Amino acid sequence: MADIKEERSLFQPRHDSIAYAPGRSEAHVANLAKIAKAGNALDPLTITAFGSHWYLLDGHHRLQAYHQVGWGVPVPVNVLQSDLDGEARVTWAVQESVRDNKKNRLPMSDADKIDAAWSSVARRDKLSKSATAELHGVSERVIGNMRAARKALEAAGHDCTLIVSWSAARRMAEALTGGERDSGASDWEEQQRRRASKKAKGVMEMDLSPLLLGQILEAYSPGIVESMALALKAEQEDTEKFSAWWQSDDEADD
Repeated sequence: MADIKEERSLFQPRHDSIAYAPGRSEAHVANLAKIAKAGNALDPLTITAFGSHWYLLDGHHRLQAYHQVGWGVPVPVNVLQSDLDGEARVTWAVQESVRDNKKNRLPMSDADKIDAAWSSVARRDKLSKSATAELHGVSERVIGNMRAARKALEAAGHDCTLIVSWSAARRMAEALTGGERDSGASDWEEQQRRRASKKAKGVMEMDLSPLLLGQILEAYSPGIVESMALALKAEQEDTEKFSAWWQSDDEADD
């Protein structure tokens, strides 16, 4: 294990799901640690070489579980090879990390997938629109919107690789087109979302059905489910309006 290095800023695309539900991540590691403590090796870690060092692409929770139990023998690994070097090799490795993390272990949230897709678009990875969409598990329409937003942001002098999330990039792009969203309000809402997500951790870890969860919310605050449905509909209409703004750029950037 000492031979395996981690670079989570590049090769751990589950940022959102871990940030909003740290208990879920910790519980997953604890379950893996029980298996390892019994002397059973976990699924192979995915690694690749950069120079003389091995870097972890997939299996961060498994590696953490091994460390937690003091695993004392070599761990099983899958080694990925590529003839690429330099920035092209880094891009390839990031894509392979996303590909592995899409598998049903600790699932990537939709926000994780969208932000990983935005990072790919911002870096101008040499992938077609359809290939980028397939890799990250999002629609081609979303990738088209991202490309058009990138085009507008770069024209305004922004370095898109420094914009870490699609929601931030989208707000900035909307501002360039005269969008009415207030960035301060959005930042405040983001803080509220994070605080509420942490407080709701206990309830969400009960693995309730959507129907039962809706009934619980309705019992706590009558009418809230209908209000949520209306808010989601309004957000969907806003997203469709955003897509329409960029439609011509989307088609031109295929």
